[in-house]
Amino acid sequence: VYFSTYNRWALMIKEMKCKKIFIQHGIIGSFPFLIKCGRVDCGFFISKNQTVICEKYLFKEIGEIRLQKSIKINNDKLLNNGKVNILIVCHSKFMQQEIKYASLLAGGEYNIYLKYHPLESRVPYDILASKTNAIVLDKADFIEADIVIGYQSTLMEEYANIGVPVYYYSDMDFDSVIDKLINI
Repeated sequence: VYFSTYNRWALMIKEMKCKKIFIQHGIIGSFPFLIKCGRVDCGFFISKNQTVICEKYLFKEIGEIRLQKSIKINNDKLLNNGKVNILIVCHSKFMQQEIKYASLLAGGEYNIYLKYHPLESRVPYDILASKTNAIVLDKADFIEADIVIGYQSTLMEEYANIGVPVYYYSDMDFDSVIDKLINI
């Protein structure tokens, strides 16, 4: 029984007798249940943090290490009204949290932006935006956010890479972060 697709690839990588290039897609958590496989000749990782995790849990050896290109900020949809810009990285699995936190932060000192997963429907986020006065960002929209909140994802990691404070729903003190934002 394999825990993830990474484990399936690990077994294949272990047996392949050719040049191997690994291009990371998706975040690997800090304590994954992965089969540690053989060597890859080159790895393209999402971040330095993800490189460390892959070295610790996934690969026995990595030849050349490279970081993937990060997001390209474009502020076409950024409101320039002096308010703090909060980006909520969305996925339907976390819709209840997204509704809760967008509603709590709406109408205050913040501009709220919703960035839905590119493989999901925009419709529920348009509905949420209409109730919270948020702005829904499309696939190519990456704003200059002041704060990013959401689930553990590649996009959250990319914003952290460029120095933006990120807060995960899974953080032990996440509700206290929201409380501080509401009570500013």
